[in-house]
Amino acid sequence: GIKFLRSLTDCDLPIVAAIEGSAIGIGVTMLQHCDFIYAADNVTFKIPFVPLGLCPEGASSMLMAQIVGTRRATDWLLRGRPFSAQEALHARFITAVCPPEQALRTACDIATELAALPPEALQTSKRMLKHSLRPKIHAAFDYEWAHFNERLKSAEAQAAFAAFLNKKK
Repeated sequence: GIKFLRSLTDCDLPIVAAIEGSAIGIGVTMLQHCDFIYAADNVTFKIPFVPLGLCPEGASSMLMAQIVGTRRATDWLLRGRPFSAQEALHARFITAVCPPEQALRTACDIATELAALPPEALQTSKRMLKHSLRPKIHAAFDYEWAHFNERLKSAEAQAAFAAFLNKKK
């Protein structure tokens, strides 16, 4: 998980994502590291860390507020409630909403468009956009990961996991 997120952070190529169905936990927080995000209009997002006795990860304690604003980030990260693709678009968390089963096609079209651009100019421009944030993101990864690992071992998280698993039966 964390190595993958660090790779996304350090990538100088544009990262284009497509979401169909639902995105939960790291499936949402990794999107913060993508440059273009296309979601089907029936997608549901959820960041259930706190209800599971955990804490934010993926640099979301820093990035989410920068992307969607402090109030919405606090709502999504602390309550863990589901939110729709329309809400994500309104909050500027995603680039666009697409009809069902069209998000991947749209993302591929954008990736093709980007691939046709001069590669050095594209990579230099992305590096410039991310330059000042990258050290802060890596520091947030380290800070969150220490607390996340601590939370995983906590009695509170273990009780939440047990309740979740019992509910599934």
